[in-house]
Amino acid sequence: MSAPRIQLRDTVFGHQGTPIVGPISLTIAPGDKILLDGPSGCGKTSLLRGMLGFLNRLQGSYQIDEEEVSPSAIWHLRQQTGYISQELHLCTGSVREWLKETLPPARELHETDLSRFHLTNAILDQALEDLSRGERQRLALVAMLAREPKLFLLDEVTSALNESLRNLVVSHIASTQAIVVVISHDDLWKESEAFHTYPLPVIS
Repeated sequence: MSAPRIQLRDTVFGHQGTPIVGPISLTIAPGDKILLDGPSGCGKTSLLRGMLGFLNRLQGSYQIDEEEVSPSAIWHLRQQTGYISQELHLCTGSVREWLKETLPPARELHETDLSRFHLTNAILDQALEDLSRGERQRLALVAMLAREPKLFLLDEVTSALNESLRNLVVSHIASTQAIVVVISHDDLWKESEAFHTYPLPVIS
């Protein structure tokens, strides 16, 4: 399955007729790395949710592979997407049990998957509720990368990490072949040459 091409033209997403984010005019092509920029509350998270069909398109055009979005197109987009929200609700139970439910049936997690972000096999037997926020962020990244999605939508995934780990994450994500759309107030994403910044307009 090839990476999607996403095109937004004067697009406004909202809920129950109320605009939340937009108008957005943005083309996201295979391989693009985009950092969404703007003050808190301008709708960055809402844009990701709108792209995944969790908000209504109120105005403008939203195309995936040059076709206007439909329920089936949104379903296919979700199948290709790794989305990590800033809330990081990982349920309860052990890490091992969560990964078994999260990963594709044929995909086993290897030690190198964990060590990439300085985690060890010991974390597999820990309870999800006992993990620190930084451990949750890294574990969510490990699980997402193991699924090999074509599109990464990442919302503040380095906010609880120290500088060394933030550099590690940014460097690895920048080196992937996936489309990446990032929300972050961390300047390390801006400093990466792989990413270009898209400033969100503020609805007046």
